Amino acid sequence: MSDKKTIWIKIHRLYLTENGPGGSEINKIEINEDESSNDIRNKIISTFVLDNSLILKVRNERNSMVPINKRLQANSHQSPYILEVVKRHQSVNPLSRSVKLDSYNETMKLKLIDIITRMEKLESACPTLKSKREDKIHTELKDIDRKLNFLNKRLSEADDASCSGKQYIDQYSRNTIIKETFVSNLTKTLFTCNGLGSST
Repeated sequence: MSDKKTIWIKIHRLYLTENGPGGSEINKIEINEDESSNDIRNKIISTFVLDNSLILKVRNERNSMVPINKRLQANSHQSPYILEVVKRHQSVNPLSRSVKLDSYNETMKLKLIDIITRMEKLESACPTLKSKREDKIHTELKDIDRKLNFLNKRLSEADDASCSGKQYIDQYSRNTIIKETFVSNLTKTLFTCNGLGSST
């Protein structure tokens, strides 16, 4: 069985206040040679009823910080270890930001100006673009409507046509709007009519 050592500890609860010890008390723990640092730390936390999130700092009689492990030497009630209990980052005093990033600020300023300039150009161009787009759509719709009316008229005439279709072929060939597809279809119709005419 491992030898036990009695360790006397005087606690300073610095996490309760930043201006003083925050209350002090002395208590003892017993540690074995085979105990780990975590085991000893848990004993201290349990003995003094501390929160696991707090930071423990142990100092010897010379006020030097010592590790919490099995190498802690046995002591007496008259010369205990000092246990400082603090919150995380409690002793760190944040300073105001002192790093100057002139080049970064200047770059961001130029980028912002460039974005604003591009947005202004886009906003000024929007009415013109919208008007051009509407004019183009209107022109295309008018052209489609004209072609549909023309084709509808020619198809109607083709339905009523007799076998004398040569004039229609000549008329279609002179008109640039009638495409080859319609000429081909009309030619087939004329050939059919001629065949019927010759058989009578």
